[in-house]
Amino acid sequence: CRPTKGNHTYAVPAERGYEIFKKSIDSVSGLAKRARFVMSHATGKIEYVGLDESKIYMKYHRAADPRRYDLFMAFDRNPDAYWLEDYVDPDTLV
Repeated sequence: CRPTKGNHTYAVPAERGYEIFKKSIDSVSGLAKRARFVMSHATGKIEYVGLDESKIYMKYHRAADPRRYDLFMAFDRNPDAYWLEDYVDPDTLV
């Protein structure tokens, strides 16, 4: 969840949210399977691409800075992360 006042009760860590999303995609058909798990961030729209035991993978779906367009990123997993800043300082990208 976007870190805003009043939503803490409903917030789910990003990696858990992605796992819930992926599990739900297994139970739908057709065009619904094309849905993407995307964070709307000040630097652009960032798609969660996958997880493994040690990394989370993301890519810019749309970026405010053209140099970040389609930028693929891999970060160490952080089960307590809710937002991009919990993985990296976005100003250090590109």
